[in-house]
Amino acid sequence: MAGLRPAEPTPENQTRLEALRDARKQANQAAATDLSIVILTEQPTLLDALSTLFLIRRDQANRTAALALIRRAAALAPREPRYAKYLIEELGEQKAWRQAEASARRTVRLNPNSALAHLLLGQVFTQLFRYEEGEFHVRRALALGEVRAPETLMTLAGNLRIQGKFDEARDLFDEVLARAPSAPRALLGRAQTEHVAGNSAAAEELLNRLTPPGENVPPAVISLKAQIALASGRPQDALELLARVSQVAGAERHYLRGQALDKLARYDEAFAAFGSANAEHVTMAGQSFNAARPRAIARTSRLFVADEGNNGLPAIGKAFGSQPLFIVGSPRSGTTMLEQSLSMHPNIIGGGELSSLMHAAAASARLLGSPARYPLSLTELWIADGREQLSLLRDHYLNSAKAKLSDLTAPWFTDKALTHELYLGFIHLLFPQSPIIRIVRHPLDVVVSNYANALPHGGFKGGVRDTADYCKLLLETAEATRQRNPDINILEVRYEDILEDQEGWTRKMLDFVGEPFDEACLRFHENKRYGRTVSQHQVREQINNRSKYRYRNYLKHLNPAIEVLQSEISRLGYEI
Repeated sequence: MAGLRPAEPTPENQTRLEALRDARKQANQAAATDLSIVILTEQPTLLDALSTLFLIRRDQANRTAALALIRRAAALAPREPRYAKYLIEELGEQKAWRQAEASARRTVRLNPNSALAHLLLGQVFTQLFRYEEGEFHVRRALALGEVRAPETLMTLAGNLRIQGKFDEARDLFDEVLARAPSAPRALLGRAQTEHVAGNSAAAEELLNRLTPPGENVPPAVISLKAQIALASGRPQDALELLARVSQVAGAERHYLRGQALDKLARYDEAFAAFGSANAEHVTMAGQSFNAARPRAIARTSRLFVADEGNNGLPAIGKAFGSQPLFIVGSPRSGTTMLEQSLSMHPNIIGGGELSSLMHAAAASARLLGSPARYPLSLTELWIADGREQLSLLRDHYLNSAKAKLSDLTAPWFTDKALTHELYLGFIHLLFPQSPIIRIVRHPLDVVVSNYANALPHGGFKGGVRDTADYCKLLLETAEATRQRNPDINILEVRYEDILEDQEGWTRKMLDFVGEPFDEACLRFHENKRYGRTVSQHQVREQINNRSKYRYRNYLKHLNPAIEVLQSEISRLGYEI
């Protein structure tokens, strides 16, 4: 679209545009479509006709045509954020969030004082799990807006809820409800806030305000009521709720149904529901599990903890201030429990799943002046003018982490990002003195737990074999890193051992970190800090054995996983 500009309508097309507006007002879609096509045939860059035909194709669910039309409009008018808004919404429908990010970034660059531009980028960052960056841009939108728009207030409230900032989230939803007491989205958002904060009764009261008796219940309300029923130990109620509506988003409905069936010990039905959920998830995402990128990261990054990689690299010193305590483990292996326990210690702050390490990896090409992206960008460290640049990457990580954490007065902050097993070599390269605690759980339990939950990362989504393949990749990468560098500062603990001897292993972990034992660490269920994971409700309970060897309930369905993981199961000392 370079060089093209929006057209001014010819007199004939001006008359057609007026007829087009009338056709839209009268809901005469056929006439509006014909008029749009005639206008665009003569003037392909007429924005009013482009945007109208986009809306028509969107309403017809013709996503391919709709996306092509709005791409053209956004390219013709890059300084008009409303076209970017349509484009980003359409890309979001297709789960193309990286493309949406590029569009939103460009919109802010071209319109730095536009509230809408910052709102769009904030929404995209939130979808990409970059909550702190999302919060920044939505707050910027509020500051730039002439009024405190409900859309912006609710976007910020939803972002803060995810981060566990419940009080401010409540205040923002209440601000909207003060103007419109029955606003459905605000009531639902407020109810979701109470649910994740552990206040089920308050959540249900808000939902009752949203749907008075006798009225049809929206699918989003059914979904939340089912989640509340599950968290409250009422799986049969959850099943009955889900049976009342089929419009709850496919994958979510199947996951919830499977979890309710699991609690009712109806394991075959539960596994079938989880299978449907994973299949729907793949369909919605438009792709299935692809190990190529994580395998490339794992394979190449191993070079930098092997003798041929780190030999000759200068030693990196310790930075000042709070230091990272890395918690490493496969998703659903017990990392949240570990973090909630350790962050009860007065000298340890819970950082959660920080994205800072991935940001440092992504920035490595720019910081090191490399033509290649991570991990090949690290080969610049072997060259004379790149040898001293490790501290740039370390400080990039620290600056990013500290910007995300409001309180860094303690000596340690935890970082339990789900990708750490793939980046274990990078961690050791940047922070050779920092403690790394790696938690291991029976691989089949990890497979089942990931298969049974909607997770904010795509690695485990697919069939049982896909889930097992990714699990094996993580285990192999962590083991290869540990074997190739015996000096890595890592303590390995087993989930099952912690369940059997919580105090003994808590003492070992704190001793490894260099901190004295504190009994508060045994009461992780009392931690007021919000665990921003699917384990948020489990870690509010005292330690128990309910999830230990859960895979046995599904053993007859796990043959594909056993074939993939048998060697890892044996190496780790587990049995089937």
